[in-house]
Amino acid sequence: MTDSRGITPLSLGGRRAVPPRNWAWWPLTSCARLESGHTPSRYHPEWWGGQIPWISLTDIRELDGKVAHETREYTNEAGIANSSARVLPAGTVVLSRTASVGFVTIMGREMATSQDFVNWVCGPDLDPRFLAYLFRASRAYLRGLSSGAIHQTIYMPTVGAFEVCIPDLKEQKRIVSSLDEQIGAVERARAAAEAQLEAANALPAVYLRSAFACSEAQRWPLRSLGDLCEIQLGKMLSPASRGGASPLPYLRNANVQWDRVDLTSIARMDFDFEELVKFELRPGDLLVCEGGEPGRAAVWDGQISPCYYQKALHRLRVRTEVAIPQFIMYRLWFGSVSEEFGESHAKTTIAHLPAVRLADLAIRVPPVSEQRRIVETLAGEMAGVVRMRTVVEGHLSSIDALPAALLRRAFSGEL
Repeated sequence: MTDSRGITPLSLGGRRAVPPRNWAWWPLTSCARLESGHTPSRYHPEWWGGQIPWISLTDIRELDGKVAHETREYTNEAGIANSSARVLPAGTVVLSRTASVGFVTIMGREMATSQDFVNWVCGPDLDPRFLAYLFRASRAYLRGLSSGAIHQTIYMPTVGAFEVCIPDLKEQKRIVSSLDEQIGAVERARAAAEAQLEAANALPAVYLRSAFACSEAQRWPLRSLGDLCEIQLGKMLSPASRGGASPLPYLRNANVQWDRVDLTSIARMDFDFEELVKFELRPGDLLVCEGGEPGRAAVWDGQISPCYYQKALHRLRVRTEVAIPQFIMYRLWFGSVSEEFGESHAKTTIAHLPAVRLADLAIRVPPVSEQRRIVETLAGEMAGVVRMRTVVEGHLSSIDALPAALLRRAFSGEL
């Protein structure tokens, strides 16, 4: 089959692409032995915890495109003897056929698998590494073959009808060697870009510590946040308040990002007359997350008017004669970086920042003129981080597209 993405080297025998020169279509069962997997009974714990690696769906995303040597779970000889699971040889190609359809790995030693996989023991005319690359090149096609109301599945009769487009063994090995080299280079480039992104993500903490943990900052006078701001938690959201005659836009925790208010998705609910005054946002209001990542804050610029907010957020209306919103925002970011807000409720792993604790928070505050200078410096530094992230993320996006392009070339006979 051929489409805009190139030749798909897998078919059910209907519409098949014209093969590259010296390639041919073959039933996969003529080149490899098909094996299924199975799960030894969980009611027999003695059948688990042995020396036989057992591949399950919990392993496959991590193992995708790799050679498998270890698994999360192991079975033993009794588990194999009392189930339909089979120990398969090193080099067996493992393809996921349920839920996570289309992921592929190669057994690095003798292993068994769950019934979520189809396993191919290659014959003398088919290189296992070539077959694994073939399945990766056909992932979109494989997922199009799956069906099911609850879990997408490729059923065994479909798998048994697979046909593959392959060259001779010598050419397979040449292609595998070339793909290994080029995709290895791609992986090294990805690792370098990810290290750059990690370094960029570490910079905001460095800048914030420079601004707020320096010796000069320790001489600023202490003020409670309750003295600097009027603090108001948002409206409690209830099912009865949704979908009324004229619901109004409101912001949630997810709308407040570290560097902006994200308006991609805006929810709506009803507010009564008193609430319209109490919960309406004004330009310059500082929105602070109450839970999840306490300290995450952004200044509202009035992009939507009117706009309101729910209980997941605190609104800080800063007294501008003593402080400016952006300074308080950066100081709260520093509180998150320095784990100032790291406490959690006893029965939850989610940290919270209640209004009383927020109001009592004592921070050191310089004169407004110094606050403006600090804000200007931090804004420039944070903008530089955003630019750096944008460049690196674009680079990563380009890198992520390379393996698919290499596979298209390889299975079009162009590599």
